Amino acid sequence: KTSQNHSLLLSSSGKVYSWGGNENGELGLNTNEVISKPKLITDIIDRVTKISVGDSHSLAVTSNGDVYGWGLSTHSELGLDYNIDTFSTNKNDKNAITKCKVRLPVKITTLNPHHITKTYCGSHFSMFITENNEVFSCGDNSKCQLGLEDKTDILIPLQIETLFTMKVEKISCGESHCLAMIKDEITKTKTIWGWGSNLYGQLGLGNQIQNTMPRPIAFFMDYIAIVDDVKCGKNFSVVLLRRKDKESVNEKNIMIKYNDIIELFSHY
Repeated sequence: KTSQNHSLLLSSSGKVYSWGGNENGELGLNTNEVISKPKLITDIIDRVTKISVGDSHSLAVTSNGDVYGWGLSTHSELGLDYNIDTFSTNKNDKNAITKCKVRLPVKITTLNPHHITKTYCGSHFSMFITENNEVFSCGDNSKCQLGLEDKTDILIPLQIETLFTMKVEKISCGESHCLAMIKDEITKTKTIWGWGSNLYGQLGLGNQIQNTMPRPIAFFMDYIAIVDDVKCGKNFSVVLLRRKDKESVNEKNIMIKYNDIIELFSHY
């Protein structure tokens, strides 16, 4: 996994290695020095099954369902129940910023007693999926990227009620928006839901209106294809589709990219 300044690697044995920029402790090595080659993070004892990275924070899920986080938490993207406002009213207070830097992996106990299976990071926010398919979010919510009816930082993970009872197979996070791939257990079809910033039309809803709550993207509900994957860039999104016509000899994947060219979806 790679962010704009640092990288994590998960080995087949469940060990995590990190390297790159480290100003905010995002490498989990108890230092702020730049690391130019992969180095083992020794403070996670349990076997790691999933990793994710934000701009300046990192998350790791262990085989027993715990989540460890490290790096910058000025918006409480680590879900540790504090942000920069906890320590100062001045956003540029260097002392307060320092207190929000977590240089070693710490267990995110605010997720207890939930068993986490997957995590995803946006620029300064985080998403968590439990074994019971519940979705939680925390961190920066200035663009409604947490899928909650609020626009303030969320200090501890809260459940996204709109996605309750839905089978969320995957979430992808951009800078300030998210897309979720959801499977219908009856029809076995998959749909894409989006929320958060939509300044560049990155939600694919045919407009540029910010969405507080997850909302289905009609285009992929009507499209005659099977949704295979979803990825978010900084301010754009990509969905991979597969043709339903199995008799076609030349079956191909269909990729649709949408950003500020929202006219593509204007008829929806």
